[in-house]
Amino acid sequence: SAEGRFEFEWGTKGKEPGQFILPHGIAIDSTGRVYVCDRSNSRIQVFDAKGTFIAQWKGPQIGRPYGVDVGPDDHIYLIDGGDPSLRVTLRGKAVELDSDGKIIDTFGSAGSGTGQFQLGHDIAVGPDGCVYVAEGTGARVQKFAPTTPGKLR
Repeated sequence: SAEGRFEFEWGTKGKEPGQFILPHGIAIDSTGRVYVCDRSNSRIQVFDAKGTFIAQWKGPQIGRPYGVDVGPDDHIYLIDGGDPSLRVTLRGKAVELDSDGKIIDTFGSAGSGTGQFQLGHDIAVGPDGCVYVAEGTGARVQKFAPTTPGKLR
């Protein structure tokens, strides 16, 4: 509530839809859908504003999601912190998805250079569409500006 009064909670420990092992990031879109990084289950879970499970996004395109945010266009941005024990195609990258979980774009890669991430830990999207990525090991924040509509580099 606006006064900070507790309203409700959802989720228990586990691997089933609606359960979490390590919820690590959370964001809400303009329709009230709630996106939760369930890092140790290697997925994003989607809920409505009342906590009702809608969908889960997982597979090689998700990896280990650490942070999530929603852009002004309601695209979902996640940072995959990476995990060398998992064979995922996007390990260490930032990922832009549509509201159905389809990948629109990826940028960055694991590493220490410009545009690379050392344990990407959180992601934020500004009202201008610029994306900011904070690194856990790299001890820095990088800003990415759209080069063309819908493309970040």
